[in-house]
Amino acid sequence: MGKMLLRNGLLFRFILSYTIFIIAVFSISSWFFYRYSENTLEKELEKRLLNTAEIVASTIPVNYLVRLKPGDEDTPLYIFLIRNIEKIKEASKARDIFVFDRQNRVLLDADREAPIGKEYLLLRLDLSELETVWQGMPSTSTLYWGADGKLYKSGYAPIKDETGNIVAVVGIEAGAEFLEIVNRLRTQMLFIGLLSIAVAVIIGFVIARSIVNPLNHFIYAIETEAMPSKVNIRTGGEIGFLAERFNAMVDKLNEKDSLLQGMYEKEKARADSISEMSASVAHEIRNPLGAITGFVELLENKVANESGKALIENIMFEIKNLNHIITDFLSFAKKPFLEIKEIDAESFLDSIINSAIAAREFKDIKVEKSITPNLHLQIDPIEMRKAVFNIVINALQSMTAGGALTILAEKKDSNIGLLISDTGKGIPKDIQGRIFDPFFTTKERGTGLGLAIAYKIIEAHKGAITFNSKEGEGTTFIIRLPVRPI
Repeated sequence: MGKMLLRNGLLFRFILSYTIFIIAVFSISSWFFYRYSENTLEKELEKRLLNTAEIVASTIPVNYLVRLKPGDEDTPLYIFLIRNIEKIKEASKARDIFVFDRQNRVLLDADREAPIGKEYLLLRLDLSELETVWQGMPSTSTLYWGADGKLYKSGYAPIKDETGNIVAVVGIEAGAEFLEIVNRLRTQMLFIGLLSIAVAVIIGFVIARSIVNPLNHFIYAIETEAMPSKVNIRTGGEIGFLAERFNAMVDKLNEKDSLLQGMYEKEKARADSISEMSASVAHEIRNPLGAITGFVELLENKVANESGKALIENIMFEIKNLNHIITDFLSFAKKPFLEIKEIDAESFLDSIINSAIAAREFKDIKVEKSITPNLHLQIDPIEMRKAVFNIVINALQSMTAGGALTILAEKKDSNIGLLISDTGKGIPKDIQGRIFDPFFTTKERGTGLGLAIAYKIIEAHKGAITFNSKEGEGTTFIIRLPVRPI
């Protein structure tokens, strides 16, 4: 399931990013094209309006125009002037052409809807444009909606007399039909864009498959086995070269694995032989030690003076110490055979702490515990007791002037964590990498096997042990044990 999600996720991300890129490029380019077309056509409309307005202004006799007054709509002069602008209106396909004075009062209206002298109220919307015209420069309005629901634009040009004075202004109104063209173009572009995106997605899917499928072979080769297997990819380019180098790497790894496997088998056989021999030697040493202990006890009954008894006590102490060393050595030499049981964590840890403190008569030690209630450990209690006991003893021995021993136990996800902290001297940095090595010790008397035995037992439980330490502040050992069914 995880591999399927990985493959699909890679393909999905490739297609998604490719599609987003195509949509972004198309959208941005379409928007620029649309705005460019709209601006170009609007400028063309402005140019046509101004040209038409200037033509009308140049064809109207100023001396006739100034003679018009309200009520002259039926006079030959008015009819002559109206017919002149009507012809221009028809030729330019304008919506309306009109002439007005400084007070926005109509002088001529090609539609003959506004009488002479009536104020054209809509001109109040173009005050800034008209101000430009009355200063002698042609101008156009912005686009606006007409009563029929269509967009229009107006152009204005001044009418001047012989002395250059502006006596009136020509206004020409035309529909912005180009926007309908642009809107149709936008619809077509949208359709073409959607079709292009669909085609791009299909092409992207094909391209993505050609890249993702070879990568899936790599994923299977890496994850399906402990040792990567060769990939069968018949393609050129970088992926083909990568497959070729990957297969060459797998061949080398297989060669090295075979070599290491042979070396491991030999080393393992050698280590097993040494362990068996060491265990046998330790047993042979222990037997005479038992006899020596018995003889010393008999001798103790026959020695009456105090100096002799003191010597016998020293001999017994050294025999016990040697017996302890042999016990540690046998524990390290033999492979742990685990009998997993479920036990209460708090009772288990309390027993170890009490035994460790009582065994060496440690003083001024404050014990702090934080153990999750009803927490159970799936362990071999005898073997794990050895491991935790050795760690606790080390923690206590590091606090020669007293201190605090902290024990924490909690369940997190599929593991149980045990933390054993002390406030002792800490472990120097230069030896932190060696503390789990067999026979390594910084103590005058000691085998150097305590932590090595703990590491071996915890590893046999499929667990892990790590530590954090700072000189002068103390050390924390972290044991993680798996939660598993009994």
